[in-house]
Amino acid sequence: MKIKKLYLENFRIFRGKHRFNLHEKKFIIIHGPNGHGKSTIFDAITWVLTGKFPRYQGSNETRNFNYIINFNEYLLENSKTEVEIELSNEDKPIRIKRVLQVGESEKIFINSEEYGKKIGDAKIKDILSDYDIDEENEIDLANLFSSTQLLSQDTLQDFVRSDKPVDRFKKMERILGLKKYGEDFKKYLGDIKKSLDQELVSLQNQLKDLDNENKVLLAKVDERNSMYNKLGNITEEDLVGRTNILLADIDNYNLLHSYNLPKCIKSISPKISEDLANFLKETKIEVEGLENQRSILSDLAHNLITVDQYKSTNTQNFQKRKNFERKISKRKEGIQLCEFKEGKLKQIRSLRLEMIEIKRSLSVLLRQVDKNNVFLNNLLDHKEIKEVKNNFKSASDFLKKYKDKRNEIEILNIVWLFKNNLLKITELNNEIIKLNFDLNNYKFEEKEIESNLLSLSEELSALRTEYEGRKKIQINQIVYKIQDLILNDNEAKQCLVCGFPSDENRNTLEKGIKDQIELVNQKININEKRTLNLVNEIEKLKEKQMEIKQKSKENLAKSNESLNKVHALKLENEKISIDINEQKLANENVQDLKERIEENEKFFKKYQLAYDLLQEYILKKSENDDYNKKAINKEKELEQVKNSIGKRWSKYVDREESYLENKYLQLKNYKLNALESIVELEKEMVMLEMEFQNYEKQWINQETYVKLLKGNREDFKLTHSYVQESLKSLTNQLDKFYNLERNLDFSLLQITKFLDKNNFEEILNRKLKNEQDILELKRKLTSSNQLLEVITEFIKNHQKIHSQLIGEYLLKHSQNINKFFRQLSPHAIYKYVQLITRDNELYMVLSEGKFDYSSKMVENVLNMSKEQIKEKINASLSFSAAQSTILALCVFLSLNLSQSWTKLDLIGIDDPFQNLDDVNIYSFVDLIKEVIYNKNKQVILSTHSEEFSQLLQTKIRLNAEQTLMINIMSYNKDKVDIECKSGEYQFLGN
Repeated sequence: MKIKKLYLENFRIFRGKHRFNLHEKKFIIIHGPNGHGKSTIFDAITWVLTGKFPRYQGSNETRNFNYIINFNEYLLENSKTEVEIELSNEDKPIRIKRVLQVGESEKIFINSEEYGKKIGDAKIKDILSDYDIDEENEIDLANLFSSTQLLSQDTLQDFVRSDKPVDRFKKMERILGLKKYGEDFKKYLGDIKKSLDQELVSLQNQLKDLDNENKVLLAKVDERNSMYNKLGNITEEDLVGRTNILLADIDNYNLLHSYNLPKCIKSISPKISEDLANFLKETKIEVEGLENQRSILSDLAHNLITVDQYKSTNTQNFQKRKNFERKISKRKEGIQLCEFKEGKLKQIRSLRLEMIEIKRSLSVLLRQVDKNNVFLNNLLDHKEIKEVKNNFKSASDFLKKYKDKRNEIEILNIVWLFKNNLLKITELNNEIIKLNFDLNNYKFEEKEIESNLLSLSEELSALRTEYEGRKKIQINQIVYKIQDLILNDNEAKQCLVCGFPSDENRNTLEKGIKDQIELVNQKININEKRTLNLVNEIEKLKEKQMEIKQKSKENLAKSNESLNKVHALKLENEKISIDINEQKLANENVQDLKERIEENEKFFKKYQLAYDLLQEYILKKSENDDYNKKAINKEKELEQVKNSIGKRWSKYVDREESYLENKYLQLKNYKLNALESIVELEKEMVMLEMEFQNYEKQWINQETYVKLLKGNREDFKLTHSYVQESLKSLTNQLDKFYNLERNLDFSLLQITKFLDKNNFEEILNRKLKNEQDILELKRKLTSSNQLLEVITEFIKNHQKIHSQLIGEYLLKHSQNINKFFRQLSPHAIYKYVQLITRDNELYMVLSEGKFDYSSKMVENVLNMSKEQIKEKINASLSFSAAQSTILALCVFLSLNLSQSWTKLDLIGIDDPFQNLDDVNIYSFVDLIKEVIYNKNKQVILSTHSEEFSQLLQTKIRLNAEQTLMINIMSYNKDKVDIECKSGEYQFLGN
């Protein structure tokens, strides 16, 4: 049974409708980046077949959040999701669809027929399972499916790395379908043990109750025995005689008729015992009432208040209260008056401080006025001021003339500046003309230098060209002649280089060549010297050219600076001409200006000090006037402050501070004394009130007692003598009743003993039966404890046998796991892995060599403590994350290939390797190929690695119809972008 088609609608990341055609596909590769929906396809297959997400089990997400319907669809009204899978079958295809809509229960459709969740899940189990399922053969479909069919990224890795061997054992037990022989049977035995425990508790409680009851009966027996020993043996005749005497005493009190008691009896019966007991009870009540009356009379005898005493005491208390209230009121009025006076004294003190501050300010002002008057008089006596008085009509006339002169000299200075600016403009214009002339000369000189530079450069270039050519020609001539000489050595008569006869020594030829070369070098040296001279001349001309350019630049800068100055001076003169009449500016002569300015400066020099002194005089005079005004205001303010306190208190304003302090202390002491007096008076008043309340309470109680006594004694009188007589009479009556009570108690005790003989025998019989029941319960407890020990031992043996059975079953898995593990990525040290069970715990044990099950290797492991297994040979602690993933994959493949619970021929592996360097990837591909070819499995594998997906396509050599590549390119909130072979995937819209 394999997957033919898969249909998703709004399932998790897949928004809209998506259809995948997997018919005849033996190998399906799902490729895409992490987080793009590869695992969602595995989730869809798991959910449609099992209704669960094993990787979310145990988390709060399943309860608190929507984790099935696409998030963006979930926000819409009436959103739903559905997944449909079509499975190939021998008879006909089977279509299973699971639908979940918000607000509705989950629905399941099998071949278009609708079922509820419970019945639908049972039908799916029946379709997938390879054997009949009933209540006794129940399977955990979701757990089996996730453990043997589709491997998620974390399910079996947690299985390998789990630190809880008990959980791992239970998981393997459910995977192997042995739950009913293990966990279920263990639960059955546990229920039996629980029932026995409950029975033991019940028996222990019954025994405890019987023991308690037996103790009570034993106490009653002891009590009866003690009573009989005290009373001795007494006959019924004696009891009748004593009882008749008692009845006669009662008759003396005229009480027989009131309580329906007989005058005499002939035998002892329960009725007479009951009547006498009731009479005793009523007698005690009567005695209690008489005792209350005696207590009341005794209290009255000691604390009797007559009506006259009560009225007199009330009148006295009222007068005392009025006196206290009057005294308290007078003292409170005195305190109020003190507080008023204290307030006035505080106000006076405050005003005194204010007045002191005003007087101080007034004194400062008056001293300043006197000081200024002295200063002003000294100024008027100054010789400069006197000279002004002699030369001018008045001070104001002098000041006016001084200001006019100052205005005049300001205008003259401006005109002088205008004239001076004109002279500067003329000078600057002449300077600019000279600079421009020099600049033109520099330009001409620069052009001349450039012409010379050009001429010298051309000469230098020609010289270098000639030098190179001549050098080359000379060298070539020497070479040609030497070559010709060598070629025609036999026929040559003279050397072509030096002209010597050819029969001379070869040394002569060599010397001639050297001389020729020397000659060439001399000519070359002459040319080089000339070249060097030209270069030097060019450099000097360039330096001069740079110098002229620098001077031209400086002249140009100076010229621009002068032009800017001219412009500024003209602008300044324009502003002057706006303020002063142009005609006046034109008419003024420079010499006249100079004379007039000097004349004014002489005037200022002569009268400058006098002018300054007069200005100081005016300023000080104005300041003195302000001081005088402020002093007058302060005097007015001082008078207002003094009058604000009132005429009666104004006299205290000028008193000494010590006088005011004494007054204040006197008021304070009076107030304190008054307050203390009030407190004492209030205390006395409270004591008086308490005495009066107690007296009133005593009077009320007395009235209550009188009413009570009058109810019992109509002739009761509220006098000391009558109260004393009544108390004496009541005491005698009580003594008689006390004597009657004692006789009744004794008689009732004897009668009870006589009548209690039969009841005593009944108590003894009950005690005997209780002791027999206790012995029977102890026997049952012993039997139950023995049975509980048997059951407990049976549970221990069952755990051991069940662990051994599962351990033996796992031997074949260990062979496959070791084979796969060594093939994919062996551990550096540990080459073999063995699944070993012990006490319903499953360990993944590592070893360097192959397990020898006939030896004591396994036994040695089983004899280790849990801590030793964890520390030394536990795969969950010894493996890296990558090795744990590979080991999980090996366990999964072994379980898948050996399982027999389902008809499905399917293996799903979700992105097994995050890092391809951690695994022998080619061995893994060979392993997948073997599963597809030899085991006839449909393999679905997802990966985030494009390199791995391409390798899988290349190495798994299936034809195109048997392989499918699903590329998840990208996704957003609207859709998932998938690339797939045409016709194998369809997006059907939203």
